[in-house]
Amino acid sequence: KTGANFGIALRHIESGEEILINADQYYPMASVFKIPILVEACFRLAEGQIKPSDRWTLLNADKNFPSGVLVFFEEGLTPTVRDLMMLMIIISDNTATDILLNRFGKEAVIKRMRALGLNDIHITMTVRELFAEIMPDTNPNKPIIELHRMMREQGEDFENPRAGRIVALSPENNVSTPLDMTNLLQLLYDGKAPNREWSDFGLDILFHQQLNDRIPRFLPNGTLVAHKTGTIGSTRNDAGIIYINDHSHVILSEFVIWDPPTEPELARKGVYDVESAMGEIAQAAYQAYAN
Repeated sequence: KTGANFGIALRHIESGEEILINADQYYPMASVFKIPILVEACFRLAEGQIKPSDRWTLLNADKNFPSGVLVFFEEGLTPTVRDLMMLMIIISDNTATDILLNRFGKEAVIKRMRALGLNDIHITMTVRELFAEIMPDTNPNKPIIELHRMMREQGEDFENPRAGRIVALSPENNVSTPLDMTNLLQLLYDGKAPNREWSDFGLDILFHQQLNDRIPRFLPNGTLVAHKTGTIGSTRNDAGIIYINDHSHVILSEFVIWDPPTEPELARKGVYDVESAMGEIAQAAYQAYAN
């Protein structure tokens, strides 16, 4: 009923049963690309290159447009590595994301994905570079009134970009297949990204997700879900692990793109319908594997 293009990779861990719909096609990851960065951080923690308690100084040059809160904080704040990882995932903080990604390097994250056998996850742009595709000025260190004026002037090009790398369904964009994202989450669940201790560290962060209007939308209260959402324009994504009970777990990667109507009320209804459909898929999986 949504008219949207859904990519689904659903796997019941215990039985190995899968439902794959467009699962080998590329979709823009939007902020789901923060899961590979999280995994890279976990590897570096395991290797002793960084520690969760390390403090990195926030600079004005690090700041990105929201989502997130660090852009509004004073230069000189010293969040820990764990703080940055947590902010990147649970409220999708774009400044925290680029602090981590710029420290590691895009190439290093992709090299890690290839070493894990994940050939269809591509990260070619930082958050700052993603915004450069739709904004005339990517410097957020301006008065809030000026920032909102810039976004209004961009109009539909900012809300729903229809051209450029940011909407490309190819490795020139930050893209993944639903299947490779599910495979990456499987590695975390299995304690192989990089080991049990640091996989659990990453999963604990994913458990604290604050944006819960997609996969968890219709799940029973108290259902544990380790997941990360993503939104760019008319892209709506969510990828995570549903902990149905101690003996039943489902990995679900949902990537969705569609062409929203230009009329605002219809566009809002379209978002509601897409996110409801994503929740209904997760609900059906829960019900199917709850026994």
